[in-house]
Amino acid sequence: MYPGATDKSQKSMHRLLISILTMSLIGPIPAYANTPDVEAAARQLLDAGAVGFSMALVDRDGIYWSEAHGYSDLAGRKRQYSNIAYGLAGYLVEVLSGEPLNRFSAEKIFKPLGMTGTGWMLSEIDTRQHAQLYELGEAEGVLVDWYGLATWPDGGVRTSVRDLSRFFAAMIGGGELKGTRILQATSVKAMFQPQFESGQVLQAVEDSENEQQAKTWVYRTGKSGKTVVGHSGGDPGVSTHAYFYPDAGVGAILLVNTSSDSEAFGLAVGATIKALLNTSNEKAD
Repeated sequence: MYPGATDKSQKSMHRLLISILTMSLIGPIPAYANTPDVEAAARQLLDAGAVGFSMALVDRDGIYWSEAHGYSDLAGRKRQYSNIAYGLAGYLVEVLSGEPLNRFSAEKIFKPLGMTGTGWMLSEIDTRQHAQLYELGEAEGVLVDWYGLATWPDGGVRTSVRDLSRFFAAMIGGGELKGTRILQATSVKAMFQPQFESGQVLQAVEDSENEQQAKTWVYRTGKSGKTVVGHSGGDPGVSTHAYFYPDAGVGAILLVNTSSDSEAFGLAVGATIKALLNTSNEKAD
């Protein structure tokens, strides 16, 4: 399995990979494979790789496909947020560009924008600058070791507020930052275009008055009537929020090296990003 490795190191690496897979998937590993055995299932997923796993999960003929995963509806019938779809979007970039996504991102986005501390893989960044991760339990925080994701294009990029701010500013600027263009303005406009108008939503999707889904970006309207555009996410030891006011062209980014399912944590993080957004909007006024 690992040329030149001892039996002990192979077993240690295998346990590590199983741990990574466990944190990357929603539910137990066997639920995503065609065997109830955890180790056998892990081997199947590892052999498939991120792309193979994604395809085998959403394809009715794929070995990991199951109606329980929620991918039984045909395209255009139902809206459902999907991390697997982001993995497939990353694969699409690789197919069209002929390059691995991490290399394409570095050449076309990170380096041009001066995002010097950003990368998809631990090997691509200065790990001395990598934050320690924590999972907040009932009593105290538990250390979370660094890890990767089975479908890393859905949110596995490692960055900083400084670097992400440069990308954010480029998107606010129509794909350009201080004379450096990473996307055509028409492409950015298409990305920010809501996928459906009010009253014209897909079947089985509620017509939400305070949220509209664009291509990966989300429009959210608060009680004040003001609308922000952005995205949020979370994984073990990570909670992220990044939003901007499209009219004012200002926004805020909050990266937290802690995760928790507690309501108090969610309220605290939500209040913080709202305060940052209000401050940025006031300065713009």
